[in-house]
Amino acid sequence: MALAFGGAPGIRLPGKRLLELNPDPLFFLSVTTALPMFGNFTGTLDSSGKASAWVDIPRDPALYGLQFAAAFLTFNPSSPGGIHAFSKSTVVSIR
Repeated sequence: MALAFGGAPGIRLPGKRLLELNPDPLFFLSVTTALPMFGNFTGTLDSSGKASAWVDIPRDPALYGLQFAAAFLTFNPSSPGGIHAFSKSTVVSIR
């Protein structure tokens, strides 16, 4: 799982594919650190191919209305660039 403040222009993946997340500071925080606010962002899928992740967002009125994009990808060494599947991004708004 990864987050970003936007999805366009996105990140080019091997095989002419596009991950709809921008390589911005939120993206790098969500994929490269073990911050406790990003729960289950890495791991394995269960036997039915599912997983759950969460973001612990503080109750701060200054964050209301903030939007970010979320997407996931899966890895397989035999896939182009090791990236097997990925999702379209979904925009989430803090309310």
